[in-house]
Amino acid sequence: MIEVDEFVFVRTFLDETDGDARALFVIDERDYPDPGAAWDAYLEAGEEMDRMRRRGVFDSRELPAGSPRTDLPTWREYAAYGGRRPR
Repeated sequence: MIEVDEFVFVRTFLDETDGDARALFVIDERDYPDPGAAWDAYLEAGEEMDRMRRRGVFDSRELPAGSPRTDLPTWREYAAYGGRRPR
């Protein structure tokens, strides 16, 4: 369990395919059982974005574990909707 005074990595995928950077989904360590599982999701997401020919970057930030969450879909939600943002 992550304590609120610890820090976690939050990685947001910024899609640059159409020229403008647009946030598509987030990989937040708080959603995974351990940092290794979050890292595996990060690698999987990067491979899938390459396969889909989505050009972009991950914005990686180390944040306090108690910080607010984003309203972006998680990687799992994004992938479950076939690479589209859930409504």
